[in-house]
Amino acid sequence: MAIAATVRHELWWKRAWLGVVSITAAMLVVYLAVVAGSAEQGGLGLGSLLNKASSVQGLNPTNFWWGIIVGTALLGLAIVPRWAGVLWLLADPSSRWRPTTVFSVGAGAASLLALLFFSGGLNDTWFALAASAPLAVTSAVGASRGVMATFPGRGWRPSRPALVTVIAGVVLTAAVAWLWTAGPGASITLRWLGPLVAAGGAIVIGAVAARSIRRRGSYRAGALSLTILAFVTLASLGRILSADAAGFAVQAEGGFSPTEFRPFTPFTTAIDAGPVTAWTPTQARAATWLAANASEGDLTATNITYSPFVPALSAQPMYGAGIQYQAPYGRSSHVTELLTREVASWEFINNPSAESVAPLCAAGVDWVWVDPARTTARTWEPYATIAVDEADAIVLRVNPSAC
Repeated sequence: MAIAATVRHELWWKRAWLGVVSITAAMLVVYLAVVAGSAEQGGLGLGSLLNKASSVQGLNPTNFWWGIIVGTALLGLAIVPRWAGVLWLLADPSSRWRPTTVFSVGAGAASLLALLFFSGGLNDTWFALAASAPLAVTSAVGASRGVMATFPGRGWRPSRPALVTVIAGVVLTAAVAWLWTAGPGASITLRWLGPLVAAGGAIVIGAVAARSIRRRGSYRAGALSLTILAFVTLASLGRILSADAAGFAVQAEGGFSPTEFRPFTPFTTAIDAGPVTAWTPTQARAATWLAANASEGDLTATNITYSPFVPALSAQPMYGAGIQYQAPYGRSSHVTELLTREVASWEFINNPSAESVAPLCAAGVDWVWVDPARTTARTWEPYATIAVDEADAIVLRVNPSAC
C-alpha cells in the first residue's frame, strides 16, 4: 500500500507509511516477547517440496517432483475463489487504486507466495487462512457491486442471470465434490482435477449467463461479475461441505508416495507419545465437573501429557500437559522442566506414595486427571480422593493432609 501510494502520489501516502512503521514495530515486539527463543521454529521449511500442503490434501497429479509443484499451484487455484470479489474492485477504475483494494491484492499475493515457498504439512496454508479473514469482506463487497452494476435485481429478488449462475454453481460444486472423493485408497485421487473443473466451469457459467445482456459494450463486465458470483457460490458451499469427513476432508497421507513426506520424528522423547484428538461424552462430563468445582488458580496434573487434551476440554491450568506443542514452541530452557513434570505426574498416578506426591504438593497441584487406560492403579488414598469416577476419566482431589 505504501509503495503504491508513493508511486502514484496518493493523498494517503503518509498514512500508509505510518501503518508500515506501526505494524512493523508491533510485529517486532510480539516476536521478541513471544516467538523468539522457541525451541523449534514452527515446523516450516523453506524451498522444500516435502510435506507440502498439496500433498496432504491429495492434490498432486503424480508423485514425481513436478507433480508436487503442479499440486501446489492447484491448491492456490482452489483458494483464490474465496477472494474472487476483489477482481471486480480491480476491474472497476473507480475502486482500483483505493487503499482497500491495494491492501487486498497485497494480502492475497503475500499469502500465495508463502504457500508456494514454505512447506509444513498444512501449516503453510495458515497464511492463506489469515488473509481470508479481511479478504472475505472486500470480496463480498466486490461481488455485490459487480452483480448490481451489471444485473440489478428488483427489490429483494435477484436478477435472472444471477439466479441461474447460483444454481449452476451448486451443480458445479456437486461435480467438484465427486472429483474430490473419487479414487480413495492407495491410488492417486482425482482431487487435482477439482480446482481446474471449478475454475473452468465458473468461467463458462459466467460467459454463458452473461449472453442475456443486450446493452452494448457490457458483455465483458457482465461475464466477469457472474464468474465471480459462480466462484463465490463454489467457495461458500465448499466451506460447508468441508465439515464432512468423507467429502472435502484432508486426504490420508498413507495413500501417497513417501517421497512426498518427511518421516515424522517427535521433537522430544516423552513417556506419553500418543496424541488424543477426540473425546467421549463421559470425558466431557468429567471436564465440565472439574471446571465447575475447581477454584481460580487451581493446578491440575494428568497422565495425558503429550496432547493438550485436558486443558482444552476443562479450561484448567496444568502442572504439565501439551508436550506436543509446549516442548517445540516453548523456550528451550523449559523442555527439561516439562519432561520432569511429566515424570512426576506419571509416577504419582502409577505408584501413589508420600514420596511420589511430594513434587505435586511442592508445585501446588490441587487436582489430578487420570486416564484409566494408561495406568493399573485404581486407588490413591490417603494422598488423593476420587471426585469423579468414569470408565475413561477419573478426577482426583489432592488431599491437603498429604502435603
